[in-house]
Amino acid sequence: MKIDKIMVNNSLIGYFTIGIYLIFTCISAFFNLSLIDPINHWVSDLGNSILNPDGAVIYNIGCIITGCSLMIFFIGLKNLLNIMKKGKKFFVLIIIFGIFLSFSDIMIGVFSEDIFTAHLFWSLTFFIILLPILLFGGIVLTKYVNFPRLIGYYGIVLTSINILFLFFYIPVFEWITIFSSLSFVGLISYQYPKKGELWVKATP
Repeated sequence: MKIDKIMVNNSLIGYFTIGIYLIFTCISAFFNLSLIDPINHWVSDLGNSILNPDGAVIYNIGCIITGCSLMIFFIGLKNLLNIMKKGKKFFVLIIIFGIFLSFSDIMIGVFSEDIFTAHLFWSLTFFIILLPILLFGGIVLTKYVNFPRLIGYYGIVLTSINILFLFFYIPVFEWITIFSSLSFVGLISYQYPKKGELWVKATP
């Protein structure tokens, strides 16, 4: 079935997105391990050419590639609209916000911490856009499809964590938000290519 093949391919794109970010982040961090400090350093410090002169460009390139891959992932989700019966409006919003989120991630790589004002703008834009994606994603997965409900609840919990980050704006919440959001993408990528019925039967 064609839709099943599309779902498997998009699932692989989800895994690729996670893998690319983790690989480039780890390689970048290797050049200055002291930056792996969620209490005192932002994740984006890895892309700071002063704090990480040898590894900054690696992290920033990783952000750009991750953003491009993430955009393909969100655009690929539109194929599921053909088989979903309920929750389509939420899903369309997820895709639209997801495209803007991906573009923001690309811009974070283009405008590193070295260009602080632009970097701050795109970073805040990224995390603000992430809010409705996590929230609507949690709603769709818990109410409108046959996914394990715990995954949907996880998305809602991540929404709360992201709000805490935007409210307190401290590094540790940024680390938690980024890597837990990646795990959310991973859980969705693992589940949704199994069978199309996951997206068809709605929970009352």
